[in-house]
Amino acid sequence: MRKLPLISAVLVGLLLTGCKSKHDEVMGGLAAKLNAVADILKTITDAESAKSATPKLQAATNDLKALSEQFKSLSKPAPDEEKRLRDKHLQNISDAANRVKAEGARIETNPALLTPEVQAALQSIR
Repeated sequence: MRKLPLISAVLVGLLLTGCKSKHDEVMGGLAAKLNAVADILKTITDAESAKSATPKLQAATNDLKALSEQFKSLSKPAPDEEKRLRDKHLQNISDAANRVKAEGARIETNPALLTPEVQAALQSIR
């Protein structure tokens, strides 16, 4: 019967730390991945850096697509949970998306930076 204290300790630990929902994971992942895309785009300053950023950019945009599909497959949360998620994640996602837009706009104004691969990546996240 030594398992009961261990199970109780695990349950108390879960209650104290809170269980992260799948919605939390995906929405947090979307914000993080959008920030990663913005960070990659920020490194593009010339044709050479555009070329070297392409594999990372393609991987990050693929990850974004996968997260977006995961989010679409989730069931709609209860209204109170939806509000909690919105309050917790919406500003972070919006800020990250604005960073991506700003870096994308910077790159689009310079034809030397806008390689076909970078252009395709930017179009895929719009």
